[in-house]
Amino acid sequence: MIELEEVVSKLRWYVTGLSEIRRNWEDSITFESDNLFYYREGDQLSQGDNGLIVCKSLVNNESSVLSKVAYLIHRITERYSMMVIQVYAPTSTQIDEDVEVLYEDISKAIHASHSYYNIEMGDFNAKLDVRSGSKESSIWLRATEPQGPSSGNHHRGNGLG
Repeated sequence: MIELEEVVSKLRWYVTGLSEIRRNWEDSITFESDNLFYYREGDQLSQGDNGLIVCKSLVNNESSVLSKVAYLIHRITERYSMMVIQVYAPTSTQIDEDVEVLYEDISKAIHASHSYYNIEMGDFNAKLDVRSGSKESSIWLRATEPQGPSSGNHHRGNGLG
């Protein structure tokens, strides 16, 4: 934890998402710097751990951590808020039910607050690509399976599109 706090202290940041942190329970740790680390273990110790490190100026905001989805709601003004959602998606070797649970957890997080700004970030176990059919040249997340066409799980990408 000391090394993690050292690295974070050198960054300009407010919220940092972490995946595969391998912690043994759900908890929060306050660093010496008063920044807060929220985390929760996954369904198995070897996978799914997810968490957020929150800058001390945002510590009193609403947050929640599910096994693969963590979120923080930051009230910017009385009218505007921002939700940051950290996701750790199952790999293509996981069963489809695990993916469906992930989609449900993401949906619960998104609907937990009517935030004006939403940021979804994390490890989606997907590839970055140019959005097809769009006039924009922006990069977006397309959930094609990283294992290639032989994995047989290409239908999962439709849940994030």
